[in-house]
Amino acid sequence: MKRSLFTLIPLLLFGSISYGASSIPTAIYSEDTISEEINHKDWHFYKIEVDNPSKLTVKLRKISDDVDLYVAHSKKPTEDNFHCAPQKSGSSIETCRLTSNTAATWYIGVHGKMDSNYQLSVNTKDLKLLSQIDVK
Repeated sequence: MKRSLFTLIPLLLFGSISYGASSIPTAIYSEDTISEEINHKDWHFYKIEVDNPSKLTVKLRKISDDVDLYVAHSKKPTEDNFHCAPQKSGSSIETCRLTSNTAATWYIGVHGKMDSNYQLSVNTKDLKLLSQIDVK
């Protein structure tokens, strides 16, 4: 396989190249929906910044096979270190509902238990605005 200088530089600097999922989290914003494919054992990472105390809902759906959702505060989640991980089997919808009491960065991990497609959506609700709603 012929490689360009662009692909050889990381090989020379770091000794290997991983063409799997990137370990650099992709920014995601409230109301975003992302559709992706993931390979067995790969991770996809996302991050969302919340500027105010907020309710955060992260949903993984339209799963074609088995993937797991992990969410953590301030750092990327792992299988052993997370704040929420529903870990349902197969193509069941996975949802994390969290409260962020301060401005924060939340990291979302999607782990491929098998080759699969999925849809990830994130929604935030500002707690200050929610408390101001007067329902009569």
